[in-house]
Amino acid sequence: LLLYPKTSKDKLLTPTRIYVRSLLAVIRETGAIKALAHITGGGFPDNIPRVLPDNCAAEIDLTAINVPPVFSWLATVGGVARNEMLRTFNCGVGMIVVVAPEEAERVALELELQGETVMRVGKLVEAGEERVIYFRADKAVPYGRGMEVMAGVQTSGFTKIALVTETKDNK
Repeated sequence: LLLYPKTSKDKLLTPTRIYVRSLLAVIRETGAIKALAHITGGGFPDNIPRVLPDNCAAEIDLTAINVPPVFSWLATVGGVARNEMLRTFNCGVGMIVVVAPEEAERVALELELQGETVMRVGKLVEAGEERVIYFRADKAVPYGRGMEVMAGVQTSGFTKIALVTETKDNK
């Protein structure tokens, strides 16, 4: 029996974070946000494509995501495969923000000024069969029952905002 450390059980019971105030402030300040995807049930593969044009896919660098330890624990105890974790849970990423590459630094700074934790996780590419493409999975840290976790060091806070930059070819 694997038990999750008692000190972290509150993280499992934390209500969904609401990003409205910080995102509205950044939208008003920069005018640079092209799309927003709230990562809820359905995780990355169901939520990200909803905000993208049909000709675009999101290429997500799994090593860029700082995954809270609770998700590693859930995957290990439940024997849940990486792709199912990414479909079922937000894995610590509460919101995907799509911006042009030249606006990424400014938007990240404004989000941080609003108190958000920001990480750059990918870019938009031409859509193929998959609308969300995971890369560098081979560099992700393996854990539990042969599964791979999106690697990273835990940062403060439970959910974070991730930036996906839009390429000039996929506007």
